[in-house]
Amino acid sequence: MKSGTRLIALLLCACAALAVVALDRTWPHPMVFDPIAFVLLVIVSVATHALRVKTGPRTNLDLANAAAFAAVLLLPPAAAVVVSGLGALLFDAVPRRVVSGGPRWLRPWETAFNVSQTMLATAATAWVYYRFVPAVSPAPLAMPQDLVALPLAAAAGLLCNILLVTAMVSIQLHVNPARIAPLMIKLDLVQIIATYVAALVTAICAASWPWAVLLLVFLAVLIHVSMRRVLLRFEDTVRAVEAMADVVDTRDPFTFAHSRRVADYAAALCRHLQIKDEEAAAIRLAARVHDLGKIGIPDHVLFKPGKLTDKERRIMQEHVMIGYRILSRFPEYRRGKELVVAHHEWYAGGGYPTGGPTRDRQVSDNVLPVADALDAMTSQRQYREALTFERALAELHAGAGRQWHPAVVAAADKLYEESAEAATRVRPLRPNAPVVPA
Repeated sequence: MKSGTRLIALLLCACAALAVVALDRTWPHPMVFDPIAFVLLVIVSVATHALRVKTGPRTNLDLANAAAFAAVLLLPPAAAVVVSGLGALLFDAVPRRVVSGGPRWLRPWETAFNVSQTMLATAATAWVYYRFVPAVSPAPLAMPQDLVALPLAAAAGLLCNILLVTAMVSIQLHVNPARIAPLMIKLDLVQIIATYVAALVTAICAASWPWAVLLLVFLAVLIHVSMRRVLLRFEDTVRAVEAMADVVDTRDPFTFAHSRRVADYAAALCRHLQIKDEEAAAIRLAARVHDLGKIGIPDHVLFKPGKLTDKERRIMQEHVMIGYRILSRFPEYRRGKELVVAHHEWYAGGGYPTGGPTRDRQVSDNVLPVADALDAMTSQRQYREALTFERALAELHAGAGRQWHPAVVAAADKLYEESAEAATRVRPLRPNAPVVPA
């Protein structure tokens, strides 16, 4: 971490310490401190930290929120904050290669931030909760106010966590917080609700029997397993659909690996256009299967070496709707199907299937048409030779504002201007020779 982020981590540690003191002085009595529950909750906090699940390109769901929420309901607020801090500290004290497969120990300043932001989020949860209910430990959990206090307290802790992590990541990466926040705010609501319900059930049981705190580990494992199964099902569905798309590509040696290259171009264009990670992932997912509908096009039309007749052209154009109907069966392509069906629409109108303009759509909706055209022009086909990359860019510029979005065409220029090392991450490009698919 740089000096600025180190200073912020230290300031957050100071704020966390002040939060403990403030909460202890605000609610000193008649709250009872249960040392057994305290120790058990620290153990549970460490265990639930280890059950972190990756939910997106840069997002994780940390089940330790459940332990912190249970601590708020079972212990005095100051003690609950200390529980969450100790859980984070002990978890970070274990080298990452043991817990989650990483290569190193965390730096002290990284641990300081993780501990302090966890403590501050727990403090926010406790402060909001005890604004609505009497300061009794363990919490009664049977009052009408709990219907308001519980969800508001959970939301306060999540919001505090999101704000702190967003601020630190934006400072570290020198990125506008507005780009980071959507990644943090993307919540898996079903799992989030299940996490807090598990904490609530555990707190109700532990109010009478402290050892019931360990029940939370069991419930957290169930949530973790269910989330992993959902993610694996998503990955299996994507692999199956992409395999179908690859079958389409392999039917014709001239379009072999076309979808893979289009996906790489689309990802690179998204990077230059600074499209948010979540949207860029959806675009790349759609690009991999954008020609899936060609699986329903007759061979005599799909492989015809010469010019298509009007009737054959109409048959060929049906592939976008066929692809749309196939992808509509999979919730994983809720966004992707819209991109696939529109990848032959024109910026000023005149494409297909609707013929409407795409100029009023967001820039991200116009990435796939450019990526598809770029690879199509620089690849050899049965009816023509491949164009050089320079010639393909000239064609894109000639159609900018009419067929393609000008900003996306400008981003395509940046692909050519990149260094040779960066360009090879997309596809090897030679300015004076045709690019032929391998």
